[in-house]
Amino acid sequence: MTLKTIVGQFVGMARREILRDHTRSSCIASTRITIDVFHQLGFAAEPLEVVATVGNGAYSRLRATHGPPLNRASLESWATVQGAQVVGIGHSATTGGVGGHLVAVVESSVIVDAALDQANLLVPSLRVPSVVAIELRSGELNSGLVRRFDPALFIEYTVRPALNDWRSSPDWQGTPETETAVARIIAKIEASLGQRPRTE
Repeated sequence: MTLKTIVGQFVGMARREILRDHTRSSCIASTRITIDVFHQLGFAAEPLEVVATVGNGAYSRLRATHGPPLNRASLESWATVQGAQVVGIGHSATTGGVGGHLVAVVESSVIVDAALDQANLLVPSLRVPSVVAIELRSGELNSGLVRRFDPALFIEYTVRPALNDWRSSPDWQGTPETETAVARIIAKIEASLGQRPRTE
């Protein structure tokens, strides 16, 4: 099983299993589950603390052409005239939040974000996919910035430590819910690829 194949399978089915027991904004549990799935399938994976910015197609086109909006008035003009929508994830601390956003980096080559679709709760018209996977360019993470312009979506991750401790969270330490989600996802991936189900 190649990494590309497993990432594709994970993107297609993982979020449904995660949401059976976790809220859409649970980036800690989602990242823990992501990492455990890839570990158990034989791939290195680790958490990465970031803040995320997500925009719709109109925002992506304007940002690619003009760079970031100069000020609040410019951003409001983009929204009013061009229909640009953008939202930040993890830029500030909220009650019960980590003051950041957590994603998984698999084999130092792919960001897998199984909770970015929480942006849809804030701006439903964004239509962020249930799981986002971004192939990293050589040395890209060293710059502290990962940015993608797509005709339908703008995604930017800025590497930044979370404002609150998340490693002590039960969702990171592991719960029956995270463990069963991992088992369900692996079973579905293996079944889809014709692998023999695990018995251990």
